[in-house]
Amino acid sequence: MDMDYVVYAKTMRWREMGAGEYGPMRAMMFGRLKFEGPKAEAMRVMGSFEQFLLMTGKVPSEDACPR
Repeated sequence: MDMDYVVYAKTMRWREMGAGEYGPMRAMMFGRLKFEGPKAEAMRVMGSFEQFLLMTGKVPSEDACPR
């Protein structure tokens, strides 16, 4: 399977972004969010990605990702 992007972070970082503590751009700048793929293309959709993270932050959950 060919993928356009790979984005990964620790569970606590996803939670922080979902809570609106900071956005994905800041997370990438500080190394909290790792990204692989065409960065120029990703920058164009970063606003939508941030809104997605804020929506997922409103869903009650438990830590499901392995640490």
